[in-house]
Amino acid sequence: MGELKTHMDSYKVTEEQINYFRKNGYLLLPQVWNKEEIDIIRKDLDEAAEGNFTVRLDMHFHKSIKQAHRGKKMCDIGDAICNGRAIPIASTTFFCKPNNTKEYGSIWHQDNFAPMAPNGDNYLNLALVVDDADETNGSLVVAPGSHKLGMLSFVPTPNFKRDKDGNLVQAAPIGDAKKLSDYTDSNGKVLSDDLPIKQLTYKAGDVLVVHGLLLHKADRNMHPTRWRRTVYSVYIKENEPFWPGWTAKRQLLERYDSPS
Repeated sequence: MGELKTHMDSYKVTEEQINYFRKNGYLLLPQVWNKEEIDIIRKDLDEAAEGNFTVRLDMHFHKSIKQAHRGKKMCDIGDAICNGRAIPIASTTFFCKPNNTKEYGSIWHQDNFAPMAPNGDNYLNLALVVDDADETNGSLVVAPGSHKLGMLSFVPTPNFKRDKDGNLVQAAPIGDAKKLSDYTDSNGKVLSDDLPIKQLTYKAGDVLVVHGLLLHKADRNMHPTRWRRTVYSVYIKENEPFWPGWTAKRQLLERYDSPS
């Protein structure tokens, strides 16, 4: 197995970057990981998948992904954003295959919908980018500043829908909204579908910081040849409560500096 050479290095997030995150609800940190390390992470991800290239919730227990998830570099980023000690609790890995006409797109959502941290400012995803991504292979689309709207309400999409003959015509995840105007704020105001949005572009080795309340989505990877692998490492501010979940199994994990 290859070793990550810089996972125990310090990482400094500038005040300017923190202010950008607070204003927009996301932050792109370029080239946090070098090409050699990304090659190791990609190899370890594909090995752990054992051919099952789908959404996976267990990659942060495997080799270099574990090193990155619990190492000083990512924890330093989490600490700076949370303004305190950020504890790793989970991850979600997307193996978005090329020419994907059926799977791995996500519609508008807030990450804090699942763990329901009382303060969404203290729940964040650090997306470790394993493959270059842009509009052609389904990079993230965000609604900048939408995290300031707080935890939104909506009518969940029905999980299954059948026609009059009993044939399945819809299978959608519970908890997602198809359009921005499906959401209402705490005052019952419906969001506008004209809310400003931005398609992000990022490179392998970048880390994308996503606020727990930021509205975002990702379209299917329709590119004929390019993959889009991304490890979303999840962190919570120390002593902040969260719901562990039935399938995600979110749990407090040891950091690089946890007492032995």
